[in-house]
Amino acid sequence: MDHIGILKTINGSKGRVVVINFWATWCGACRIEFKELEAVRREFSEEDLLMFGVSMDEDPAAYKNFLRKTTFSYPVYLGAQSVCALFRVEAIPKLMVYNKKGALALSHEGFLSSSKLSRIITELRAE
Repeated sequence: MDHIGILKTINGSKGRVVVINFWATWCGACRIEFKELEAVRREFSEEDLLMFGVSMDEDPAAYKNFLRKTTFSYPVYLGAQSVCALFRVEAIPKLMVYNKKGALALSHEGFLSSSKLSRIITELRAE
């Protein structure tokens, strides 16, 4: 997925909170965070939350191989190089959370627990 696809997805999801998880197959913290994200995905309905992951892997074969072994309850895509620059992905895992109006509410590098992310989403839903 390129940066234009991500922007269209965000803009087309007004009325819902949007969580984008930037990750890579070789990232140990990313793998731990997947479990946290799965818990959050189960907590909120699709009407309230759009969540998707963008792999920053440079090797499409490694990405495809990883997907054969790993199950996600939300869509994941292989990110184009343009994604790193536009979304300022300098470290992973990175979460970007957008409010119901499509405005950036949080940009967080590093691990984020499901409890903290759930609180953020709950607050944004109430706005």
